[in-house]
Amino acid sequence: MELWRCICNTVHIMDAAGVQGGAGNSSTFREHLWDVLQHGKGRIGRWFTCFLVLAILTSVSILPLEFVEAFAPYHRTLLTLEVILTALFTVEYMSRIYASPSRLRYVFSFFGIIDFLAIAPFYVGLLGTQYFRVLRFARLLRLLKVARIEAEEAAMER
Repeated sequence: MELWRCICNTVHIMDAAGVQGGAGNSSTFREHLWDVLQHGKGRIGRWFTCFLVLAILTSVSILPLEFVEAFAPYHRTLLTLEVILTALFTVEYMSRIYASPSRLRYVFSFFGIIDFLAIAPFYVGLLGTQYFRVLRFARLLRLLKVARIEAEEAAMER
């Protein structure tokens, strides 16, 4: 319940900051997509931001459950959920690269690297490395994505 209140407050803060929907006549699809993904502009942007925060928190929450013996019967379900979330984060990362005004600048930016490092352990694990369990802890870097969202909201409040 507290999480939901936090998400709703995020939407209200964005509303109070005057973040409006729409892309204007001169905006391209990429510019509009960038505004939605990076700045949470418009109703879609606000809902996407809320959904992304929930997805990140869900992903981080299931991490310790994978190592608890009592959850062994649910391992397949947890793995399926992780695959779905990683696919979502991968689409989000690729969309940010596509929409970015400067693609290389985004890829090598602090948050671009964090976004990459948040999904990389999953794909490295597909290679069958014996260090897969250790790499899974790198998923905690997804929490830094929440930090990016928080920083963006703080900038909008000013």
